[in-house]
Amino acid sequence: MARVLVLGGTGFIGSRLVVELLAEGHEVTVFSRDAVDSRPRASGAIYVRGDFLDPREVGAVVREASHVFHLVSTTTPISSADEAAVDVEQNVMATLRLLNQCADARIEKVIFVSTGGAIYGHYPGRPLREDDATYPVSPYAIGKLSIEGFLRFYRVSRGLDSMVFRISNPYGPGQAAAGGHGLIPTCIQRAMSGLPVTIFGDGLMVRDYVFVDDVARTLATTFVKTTEHHTFNLGSGVGSSVTDIIAAVASALGSDIGVDFQPARPTDVDRVILDVNRLRETFKLEPATIDLPTGIARTVEAAHG
Repeated sequence: MARVLVLGGTGFIGSRLVVELLAEGHEVTVFSRDAVDSRPRASGAIYVRGDFLDPREVGAVVREASHVFHLVSTTTPISSADEAAVDVEQNVMATLRLLNQCADARIEKVIFVSTGGAIYGHYPGRPLREDDATYPVSPYAIGKLSIEGFLRFYRVSRGLDSMVFRISNPYGPGQAAAGGHGLIPTCIQRAMSGLPVTIFGDGLMVRDYVFVDDVARTLATTFVKTTEHHTFNLGSGVGSSVTDIIAAVASALGSDIGVDFQPARPTDVDRVILDVNRLRETFKLEPATIDLPTGIARTVEAAHG
């Protein structure tokens, strides 16, 4: 049993991860600026309200843990394009302070949730492997890649063990549509409000979508294991276009969805499908057990309340 600290444990992925970690029998402490009584809490977890940008508050909870999950991000791929310096200051620099504290506290392992959608950049059509070169085109992705590099540095220089999970496009019930967090919740929200969905480009942009429960289960069951690899893709290994997603949401809702086409954005990548064979073969598990139509149907059902 591990004493697990989940930074960002009230968020979309983090809240599911906490439930899975508790089910695996671990002691769990959640650190989040939203860890207040008005938010749902998982029975058995300890919730601590604090600011990731305050090293004193972070250090106090790190010292009590054996393993640390880092899921905090103050920006998104879209927002970071206009605030690159903020991304570096609030995500990269704050993470460096965290890694120093983890090394000082002799944390057994840091598990970092990175991005599998933006970190590889523009690539040909084949699924992307962990050893492929990375060409990030947004400050958000550049920051994630920088943190991955610093994790390797701390592993060599301070003996701080770590794992990186490059997650594709997670989706599911409870995902916020605001702030550019996901196409699927945006489609559902807009359609239920009778509004068109804005598409940047021709609608043929392809992404790899993975249901949030699959993400949480994979993270919670693999982090304690020792492997020869440091970095793992976590996705479905299947690509779906924007128009595919809109059609699937429309089918789940039983209604048509209007579309508003806008010019493509320079930070958007045309096609990203993750090769998940390393994860599958290393841990003998299937990272995506819930297919896209089923996952979207569950998300729509939850949105209806």
